[in-house]
Amino acid sequence: MSTFRKRTRFSGRIAELNSMDSAFRDVSGGRQHCILLAAEAGGGKSRLVEEFTKRLSGRALILKGGC
Repeated sequence: MSTFRKRTRFSGRIAELNSMDSAFRDVSGGRQHCILLAAEAGGGKSRLVEEFTKRLSGRALILKGGC
């Protein structure tokens, strides 16, 4: 069985991405931030993080883990 999943178009989370961008700029300037992502299963948390890390490409070291 294939584990390939077709990605749907990412939409409707621009405000969240902009908030995360703002927090990243603050952290880059030396301020501290904590971001909490909460939603029900299937609510798009992983996808939001994936899209955000794409925005950071070349601006930050991205480490990803899982359990």
